[in-house]
Amino acid sequence: MESDPNLNEHGFPNDLEYGKFSFVKKLDSGGQGVVCLYRSMPQRTGQTFPEQVAVKFDPTTDTANLTETLFLRDMTKKIEEQKIQINIPKYYMHSSYKLRRFFVMTYLPESIEDLVKSKGELKRNEMLSDTAVKMLDAV
Repeated sequence: MESDPNLNEHGFPNDLEYGKFSFVKKLDSGGQGVVCLYRSMPQRTGQTFPEQVAVKFDPTTDTANLTETLFLRDMTKKIEEQKIQINIPKYYMHSSYKLRRFFVMTYLPESIEDLVKSKGELKRNEMLSDTAVKMLDAV
């Protein structure tokens, strides 16, 4: 198997989409894939992206997580059309690198665990309920 000079020591591309995104670090992984932090390179994107984005890589080359990508894309569109203020990742784009699918979304630096620690369990439940209602309203 031929080695790829664009892959870093973690096995992820140092840059994506012809240099539009530059690898920063691996954030988390699980059965549904791996999420990495990338820096967007405004001089290359031709689009407006936040300075940092989260990129989720599918764990396999099959279509298992394509449903999640399409759901997030459609939800983002509906939320923007209805001008709903909600703190969920925004879909930006999806593509693949060497048959490994990925999608680019908003990087949210605060995890649910961080929210629970800072706001307490009761406040977390209120926030999740509010988010769920807003998402249902959007659909």
